[in-house]
Amino acid sequence: MFILDGSDHCDEADDVAAALHGVVSALPGAAFRDQHVNLPLDLSDALCVATASRLGLVTTVLREDLTVVEVPGYTEVEKRAVAV
Repeated sequence: MFILDGSDHCDEADDVAAALHGVVSALPGAAFRDQHVNLPLDLSDALCVATASRLGLVTTVLREDLTVVEVPGYTEVEKRAVAV
């Protein structure tokens, strides 16, 4: 399982965004090669979960490779219950 926390903090020109896109787009197959350790990685059974506070800031390329599941925030009543 890959957890890409804060995927809304990358921009289109960022090397991190390109690396994330490389991993996510390789997940359906097993043809990902890590550039840093120069080893092939079998990602055929991997699951990718990306988090973002602001969906609009996730790069278009990365967003197109993911299935978006929006989770609503706490209601005012729930916030008060947590605070008490």
